[in-house]
Amino acid sequence: MKNIFYSVGLLSIILGLSLTSCTTDTVNKLQGEWRLVPIHDPADTLSETWEFTNDSRLIIRQNGAQGVAVISEGKYSVEAKFLETRLTTSEMTNNLNYYEAEWWIVELKAGKLYIVNDKDGGLYNREFER
Repeated sequence: MKNIFYSVGLLSIILGLSLTSCTTDTVNKLQGEWRLVPIHDPADTLSETWEFTNDSRLIIRQNGAQGVAVISEGKYSVEAKFLETRLTTSEMTNNLNYYEAEWWIVELKAGKLYIVNDKDGGLYNREFER
């Protein structure tokens, strides 16, 4: 019986450490600039980039007729769970609350990021490229 408790405890520690390392790995892959792919209107000339900094800040910029401008800044955090990884964006400036959400990271590979949230009852997706 003592061996069972020892095994369960050891397994819990190993699982906790692996989830922590998954979170750290995801944050490392996420950091840097990502260009939003205009999947809803490929002819859209307004480009948007999201920059995830190493101090957990999210900076959103748009490139339009007036040049590049920061349209909002906030914070981000990543949480790895057993079968999913979540990206939470918060404290966005300039009243751009629609950027504040809990996103599911559907795909994060070299050069590609795909996130989805269900804020306000609909599915909102964003696809990015490096």
